[in-house]
Amino acid sequence: MKGRCPFNYLLFRTLQLISLVIAIKTVTLKVKKELFPKLSKLPNGKYYVFFWYEGYRYRYYNANVLGEKINPNLLDEPERGQKAMLLCSTFMVSLNKGWRPNKRRQFKKADEFTIGEIAEAVFQRKEKLDYSLPYKNDLRRTLRQWNEFLKNQKLFNKPLIELEIGKLQEFVFS
Repeated sequence: MKGRCPFNYLLFRTLQLISLVIAIKTVTLKVKKELFPKLSKLPNGKYYVFFWYEGYRYRYYNANVLGEKINPNLLDEPERGQKAMLLCSTFMVSLNKGWRPNKRRQFKKADEFTIGEIAEAVFQRKEKLDYSLPYKNDLRRTLRQWNEFLKNQKLFNKPLIELEIGKLQEFVFS
């Protein structure tokens, strides 16, 4: 302690201890407890249950996925709050019995698509929708022309991010 001011040393040690406590709290706050449902309320007064599972957050406003008819947001307060607590309890019981949410679909990122794949994917999605037959035939013909254009330009198997606006203009105005 020779040469040190005891007050400064005590202050320094106190600040170190406080920063250590803050660091510990920060680390513990970032840990997500999986499969532990919590009830939350939006500013508009609607309730939902959320929990984490395999790194994803799941939110449910009713118990339809569990086969139960619990819809708290269709009621007025105070019944809404009571029914929301029942919703949370229902999820807790179902999770404890082994129920798990469906896996989320993993979508490709834009840079993982090739230029030829993206047009085909859009066509497949539109073909399933309730459009007229002439419109679907137009889409089919346009897809065929687009694929031919891409193959002639040697772009069909290139990543989507390499598609330049000039090539789109060239296709449209040719």
